[in-house]
Amino acid sequence: MIAFNTGYWRMRDGTLIERGKSKTFVVNPEWRKKLDKIISIIEEIRTKFSNALGLNRMLYEFGRVGRFDYPADLEDMMRGFRGNRDLGQWMDDQRQKAIDLMNILLNEVGMQPLHGLHEH
Repeated sequence: MIAFNTGYWRMRDGTLIERGKSKTFVVNPEWRKKLDKIISIIEEIRTKFSNALGLNRMLYEFGRVGRFDYPADLEDMMRGFRGNRDLGQWMDDQRQKAIDLMNILLNEVGMQPLHGLHEH
């Protein structure tokens, strides 16, 4: 999301890969709508994942009592997420939807598509 919104492509550790143009430079309104939809899908996935893990509860508890009892509290948080196949399937379906939208854009500009989740 940061890369789309700002143009900063980074590794997970924060190392800059490349600085490009953000989605604000996309002038084709249909492409811009697709990019906005992709970002919306990713944001929804992150929110549901965060809620399923109880990350907001963790931050609340840390702020309230000034500590987070790792790993006991983390194990408690994971218990609510593990085995939730419906959420996992929903997340995969949403990620595939985002990939499909991106592939439409890539096709329109003549670039190679991304590999989807269901491809081997």
